[in-house]
Amino acid sequence: MALPASAETVACYVADLAKVAKPATIDFRLAAISATHRAAGHDSPTKEEAVRLVRRGVRRMLGTAQRQMRPVTVPDLRTMLQGLDTDPAGCRDRALLLLGFAGALRRSELVGLDVADVTEGTDGLTVRLRRSKTDQEGAGRTVGIPFGSNPATLPGPCLACL
Repeated sequence: MALPASAETVACYVADLAKVAKPATIDFRLAAISATHRAAGHDSPTKEEAVRLVRRGVRRMLGTAQRQMRPVTVPDLRTMLQGLDTDPAGCRDRALLLLGFAGALRRSELVGLDVADVTEGTDGLTVRLRRSKTDQEGAGRTVGIPFGSNPATLPGPCLACL
């Protein structure tokens, strides 16, 4: 797309995108177009009435409800853990599942962890998250995970074998 794009061009793009994309994806793309224009020193065409009208129409036509996933419960977690081997990969997977469940961590937070980011204390684990969805500046945060009452669902012992 040539810069600056006209509002009509962006509106047509949004209408065409609505055939294959969800409203959240369209919003994401509009935000990228707006940021690109601002970075190049142009006014954003996404704020123009033509684009806003098409975007509103797309939202009315497609709806805006996000698909809600069913949460993992303790019985689900136990079922997942039963299928894991005792080899290093199974131990790693067990630690990630238990740590993610106990700390209510996002997938992106889990995959960004190193073993050194988790320390064990007398009351539980301390996990250093370097970056997360809610921390775009990368300041990081520390999450405490207290020990539970059931040894089968404690992430601490699994970390020892990593």
